[in-house]
Amino acid sequence: MITEWMSYDCHRRDFYESWIVESPQRIYARNDFITLLDNLTAFMEVYQSQLISSNLYFLEGKDLCYVYYKTNDNITAIVELKKTPLNLTVVNVAKESTYQNFLPYMSDIYKEILTIANNKSLRFTSDDMITDKGLNIWKKLMNDGYTVSVYEPTSPGRTLTKISTVDDLEKYLGDNTYKKYRFVLSENYENWFGYVVERFMTRRVMELSYPPHDFNLINGL
Repeated sequence: MITEWMSYDCHRRDFYESWIVESPQRIYARNDFITLLDNLTAFMEVYQSQLISSNLYFLEGKDLCYVYYKTNDNITAIVELKKTPLNLTVVNVAKESTYQNFLPYMSDIYKEILTIANNKSLRFTSDDMITDKGLNIWKKLMNDGYTVSVYEPTSPGRTLTKISTVDDLEKYLGDNTYKKYRFVLSENYENWFGYVVERFMTRRVMELSYPPHDFNLINGL
C-alpha cells in the first residue's frame, strides 16, 4: 500500500500541487518504453519492488512511483506516477511494442493502482485520453463502475463534472479544445465524492470569493 507522504488537509498549496500544477509536456516517440524502462531500472537499484497481484509490481520512490507488469520475467508494461498530496498523477504509460495487443490491459492496471492508492484518485492529462485505445480503456472503466470526472485547471472548483455516460466523455474529446481538460479516475462514486468533490467544493468557495487578480492567493502561492 502506498505510504502516507503528506497530510490529508486540503489547504491551498496541497490543492495547487495536486490538481493545477502541470506535468512536463510529453514528447511521444517510439522509444517511450525504453526510456521508462531505463528510469525504472535506475529506481530498482535504490528501492524495493512489491508484488501487488499476479505479475504486477509496485515500486515507490520519494516523488515518483512505478507500476509494472512482467511477462515471462520480462517487463512489458510500465506506468510512471507522480505522488502529490491529494492524488496520483499519471506521467507516462508505455508497453513493449511486441505486447501491444496482449495482456495486461491498461484498464486492469489502473484498477490495481487504485487499490493501493489510499483512497486517492488518478489524475490524467487529456493527451492520455485522445487515442482510440485510450477512449476504449475509459469506456471499459466506466462500464465496470469506476467514476470518471473532468475539470479545467483554470477554474477547477467551478468546472468539476462527473461524466455519466460514454457519450458525455466523447463530448470532451471531440475537438481541439480537449487539451484544456484534466480527467480524474476514482474507484467508485463514494470515493470520488469524499476525496475529490469535497476538496473541490472548498476550492469553489475560494474562486467565488477572490477577484481574478488574486488568483495567486487562491492557489496558495
